[in-house]
Amino acid sequence: MHHFAFIVSSPSFTRCFFNKKVNPSQKVARRPKSTHTYNTRANKKERMYQFEQEIHELHEEVTTLWGELEKLSTLVASLAVAQNSL
Repeated sequence: MHHFAFIVSSPSFTRCFFNKKVNPSQKVARRPKSTHTYNTRANKKERMYQFEQEIHELHEEVTTLWGELEKLSTLVASLAVAQNSL
């Protein structure tokens, strides 16, 4: 089997392409993957699932904060009663 080489020379670089044998340092750069996501049913379902998870977490956080607010309100009320009795 014969391997043919095609060499391109220019002032900035030299590339050598071999039939089925390519030096990894001389590979041609590939285009980056697209960041576009398509609006498919699966992608919609995944986004909805993520939104629902976030809403659930926020609901838990708000519930916790309301509990802490109630405790602080009770503490402030008892502190005000203690100050008035002095």
